Amino acid sequence: MKTADITERKYLRPQEVRQVYGIKPGVLYSLLSSGKVRGCKLSDDPTKKATRLISKASLDGFLARLEAAQSPCGSAEHAPA
Repeated sequence: MKTADITERKYLRPQEVRQVYGIKPGVLYSLLSSGKVRGCKLSDDPTKKATRLISKASLDGFLARLEAAQSPCGSAEHAPA
């Protein structure tokens, strides 16, 4: 699947998160366990492997909050010329 197709979806698989955002699986699972991003597992049987899906909106929100926290005055627009 092409990256343009991936970026239009609501949910991504962990390998697609790495492809689109550059976030490695270990960091992604840490963000999931801390509740900073949302996701779910698709499985009828909890003892078997499941497909994990990550909410793209929660990733975008997390990155926007991180950017705002690291930018002076919350935005690059306020930076001196």
